[in-house]
Amino acid sequence: MLTQLPMVLRVQDGRGATGDAILIELSLHNATKSIAGFQVTVSVQNRDIARIAAVQFADYGDPKTGFELTEVMDELPAQYVTIAAVDLGGVLQGPFSRRVLATVTVELLSRGETQLVASVLRLDDTSGEPMAPEEISGTLTVLQAN
Repeated sequence: MLTQLPMVLRVQDGRGATGDAILIELSLHNATKSIAGFQVTVSVQNRDIARIAAVQFADYGDPKTGFELTEVMDELPAQYVTIAAVDLGGVLQGPFSRRVLATVTVELLSRGETQLVASVLRLDDTSGEPMAPEEISGTLTVLQAN
């Protein structure tokens, strides 16, 4: 019998030197149903080490690679950002093993290590039913610049 893997919202780990800006992917894994839309907050636990500078989505106009309606609900740069998207193009049609929801640019401010945490505020399937994926944080490691 096949075991169904749990649905997971994962923040990618990141590593760089002070002064760098790095890209971190926010992805959804092991969805058995199609997703209609989502609202997620991504935050840096220690704002002295890093901050979120920008959010990028895939090409919204291409139904094969992006979301048609998206929103970043906070001013950047910041310690956290709330992002939302509606999947009018059917990009998140289930079942799927992995889809990138957004990429955040993180500015590395000082040496140390902190967590990048994603929290689901809303994630609905195409019938309007809420879904609750497991949330897996990423670790951000900042080294001293040479």
